[in-house]
Amino acid sequence: LTFTFTAGTPNQSYDPTITSTEIDQIAMLVNPGNANAATYYFDDIKGPAVVVPASTGTPPVVLDNFENVRSLEYPAVQGVLTEGAPNPASSGINTSTGVAKYVRSSTDLYATIALKVKNNGKFSDVAAYASGGQKLSMKFLSPGPGLRIQLVFQQASKVAYPLGNYAGDFFGTTTAAANTWETVTFDFTPGVANQTYDPTVTSTNVDQMAMLINYNSNSGATYYFDDLMGPAVAGTVTATRLTQTTTAAFEAAYPNPTAGLTRLPYTLQKPAVVSLAVYDALGRRVAQLLDARPQAAGQFAPELDAARLAPGLYTCRLLVDGAALTRQLSVQ
Repeated sequence: LTFTFTAGTPNQSYDPTITSTEIDQIAMLVNPGNANAATYYFDDIKGPAVVVPASTGTPPVVLDNFENVRSLEYPAVQGVLTEGAPNPASSGINTSTGVAKYVRSSTDLYATIALKVKNNGKFSDVAAYASGGQKLSMKFLSPGPGLRIQLVFQQASKVAYPLGNYAGDFFGTTTAAANTWETVTFDFTPGVANQTYDPTVTSTNVDQMAMLINYNSNSGATYYFDDLMGPAVAGTVTATRLTQTTTAAFEAAYPNPTAGLTRLPYTLQKPAVVSLAVYDALGRRVAQLLDARPQAAGQFAPELDAARLAPGLYTCRLLVDGAALTRQLSVQ
């Protein structure tokens, strides 16, 4: 079906204050004006390209997947944290073998986990996360929806609340059903200088995050998290972008840059469970080519229709038996 435009009447059938660059939704009415309970099917909706908000700073990288990317250590935990624990629900968006298991302390209202950069390192400039240009995210499995999680950037040597805290707080809320993996993305809330954060901590001397799960509660529940994504560790950006393991290799996309069809080739040395997805500069998944699909050993080259994507830089992420490999893709 191709749709033909019919002009409306201002203030009667349309709102003249809405401009052509403010549109974020389409309303569809099938067989309008009829009380019809029939069944219809539709597919391949085509329309204007989606505008990706301007992004600043370096895109997020995997900081810890509890398997082959381990940029963080956990020097202080209120409760019990098990690194590399078996994945209790290996399916959907997370087929990793190893994840983090956290049994929260029921005696601490604000039970905290310290996530510190290894080897006395620090994060690269985190200002883009406070401005909203980039987003912190992680995979999370909880007892149910509505669970609040808080992250705080810190300079570890100064921590004594509010000393050592940077700029404000990042908050995320679970929405998935109980015991189901989901991606939680965190939004920044500015703090109050000298009351909730330390103005002497700058965006370039952050070396730790504090994580509070189900804060202001006496919960002693068990939670799981994985694939923490955030600012690259200063001086080691390329170390987190793996393209090959002993059992799999993720080749460069071709053509790249692209404005249409492109291939994402990879090789498996042995049978494996494979997922392949594409993420935009804000860490949002914009395409899922494979989702936990068992595959035999061999060479593969799934096809991506980049014409559906807005121009910009994207991350192609290949999961092979839980090991994450990434490649960059430029869409023109």
